[in-house]
Amino acid sequence: MANNTVNNKLIIRNTIMLYVRMALSMFVALFTSRIVLNTLGVEDYGINGVVGGVVSFWGFLNSSMSAATSRFITFEMGRGNERHLNVVFNCAFVVHLCIAVVVVALAETIGLWFLNNKLVIPSDRMMAAQWVYQLSIFSMVIGITQVPYTASIISHERMDIYAYTELANILLKLLVVYLLVIGDFDKLILYSILTTVISTGVVLFYRYFCFSHFEECRFKRVWNATVFWQMLTFSGWDFLGNLSVSVRGQGIGMLINMFYGVAVNAASGIAGQVQGVVMAFASNVLMAVKPQIIKSYARGDYERTETLITYASLGIFYLLMLLTVPIILETDFILQLWLGIVPEYSVLFCRFVLIFNVFSALAMLVLTVSHAANKNKYPSLVNGIMYLSSLPVSYFVFCFFDLVWFPYFYNVLTMVGGVLFIGWLASRYLNVFSFKGYVLNILLRNILIIIFIIGIVLYVQSLMGEESWKRFWVTCIISTVLILFLGYVLGINREARCLIYNFISNKFKIRQ
Repeated sequence: MANNTVNNKLIIRNTIMLYVRMALSMFVALFTSRIVLNTLGVEDYGINGVVGGVVSFWGFLNSSMSAATSRFITFEMGRGNERHLNVVFNCAFVVHLCIAVVVVALAETIGLWFLNNKLVIPSDRMMAAQWVYQLSIFSMVIGITQVPYTASIISHERMDIYAYTELANILLKLLVVYLLVIGDFDKLILYSILTTVISTGVVLFYRYFCFSHFEECRFKRVWNATVFWQMLTFSGWDFLGNLSVSVRGQGIGMLINMFYGVAVNAASGIAGQVQGVVMAFASNVLMAVKPQIIKSYARGDYERTETLITYASLGIFYLLMLLTVPIILETDFILQLWLGIVPEYSVLFCRFVLIFNVFSALAMLVLTVSHAANKNKYPSLVNGIMYLSSLPVSYFVFCFFDLVWFPYFYNVLTMVGGVLFIGWLASRYLNVFSFKGYVLNILLRNILIIIFIIGIVLYVQSLMGEESWKRFWVTCIISTVLILFLGYVLGINREARCLIYNFISNKFKIRQ
């Protein structure tokens, strides 16, 4: 019990540190995005997004091993097997180095052909697009070989290092925007060069930190065939799932480009940024709690594993709702205020991705049970096929109907199905986890609460008329109060309410 209390405090501390990092990053992202969009223009902004997406498409090769690396390092730490950690790390690094070589080969052949022959890019901007493409390849290689180091930081739960590093990263990003505005050079090329330099510098610092603080991160000529095959088997099943995610994200962007051009890609880019900023709130909880879930499962403490899943699901849901509800209801006003120039379809795309975020975050959390149990075959296979269907279905719809928003709508449907399937599997691998209870008490109950709240806020908005600062603030205040109140009273169980009350009591010295 005492150890669990310490671990709970560690989760809270790490979440706070990650929120500090996120708040700083979000502020700079919101501040700089408008300047970057206006400086580059809608066309170059769209080119930057779609060309970078061609390289990112090959990231599914890395994502498969990334999940395996994180799982095996965290699992060994949970078991207290420190001698085996260095073996796992070294095997993971060698594998990721090989993946980087494969990604470069694919990107410089198939990817380059696709860029030159299939993407709709104005001829006078093709040279700039080539610069963006090659720099994106370089950044991808750096990111791939960084995975074992990042996994070690997360497994050791040193989330504070992310917050400290972000301070320097923010200053550098502001410098990039300043140089972009005053620079007498092709803006798109300059922007790509500067962002690549910054991302590389941050990665190098993380590697230095790992080398200095974690013994297992010192590369040695160590090889263990058993560990390699275990990781390869784990990542092999993740391959289909990550391939489908890559197709869903980058493939749909390419389809939109082929049918509608770079202007609509700019709208997709805006939606992607909004999605990333909001999803960062959920990601902080995920990053803080997932190591504890895996470690608890590795120790055989299944009751704590189930408790962490339940409470984290509720926490992620309501954290996202606090942001998602007012943004969905005031999307047009927010984008006009933020960007000035709002690409067509941006509002609609943003609303869909915000709904998608909620189910995606819940799916990633519950999927941790399958990863901890080393049972990722069925979630990867079934959900992978379901997600992968997005590309052919969207292509068919685009051929016969003018429904540019359809892929985003379809993604929401498949993600809802994914959450339900992953939740059912979790109940098979973790006997104390109730699938029926998860659906009724976490999903259905709280979704109905949010729908009720949205109905109330929409009614208030109809009384206030057109968009304005006054309506925006009324929307934010009413939705926040209702979400916190109804979530506390109706959305969570008695044990969770007691936990929240005791936490507040201890912090603010409330006498019972």
